[in-house]
Amino acid sequence: RVLNRLRKNIMCGVLSCALALGAVLIMPGMTARADDNGEEIKIVENVKYTYNSNEKTYWVTKQDPSTIGEEVHIVAKITHNGEKYDVTIISNLAFNDCNKLKKIIIDEGIKIIDTGAFKNTSIEEIELPASIKLLDRLALEGCPVEKIRFRGINPPGFHDRSLGSVKIIEIPEGADMGAWNQALGSLVSSVIIKKYTPNSSFS
Repeated sequence: RVLNRLRKNIMCGVLSCALALGAVLIMPGMTARADDNGEEIKIVENVKYTYNSNEKTYWVTKQDPSTIGEEVHIVAKITHNGEKYDVTIISNLAFNDCNKLKKIIIDEGIKIIDTGAFKNTSIEEIELPASIKLLDRLALEGCPVEKIRFRGINPPGFHDRSLGSVKIIEIPEGADMGAWNQALGSLVSSVIIKKYTPNSSFS
């Protein structure tokens, strides 16, 4: 009986350690529990996505700069337990201070780039999907990027200094220049708006 009790105590200890390690170690492609609010986390290609239970979607949340390299791909769908969920927001300060980051690829479906999302990165080029509805303030603040291409004909919402140092904005042929000028407001005086043909390369 003493031996059985000892074995049981050892097994309980090992199980407790395994669960504790599982809660803190987040490997690519695995899910875990977020420490602050208990929401599920998914890591895809080194990018962290956190489940938002109110919206029933995943958001790109604050990244660890040490895990983000020169190029990042943000997906618009996350599969968890056999079900697909939308990724809708690159949230507040998500990539702030990820200073190695130079290029970002964003899939169609992302709707909001929140405040300071790419602040103080080294992004040199950025092409935004047609699904983008808002480029919030300081989104590209402190980035060396000078040109940005929008795939959508309709302009998203812009806020104060959301374009950072961008000097050239490319929009598709068929886009209403007047609508873009109105959406950009006071930012128009500091940027050049150009139209591009659908199959032209972006660099």
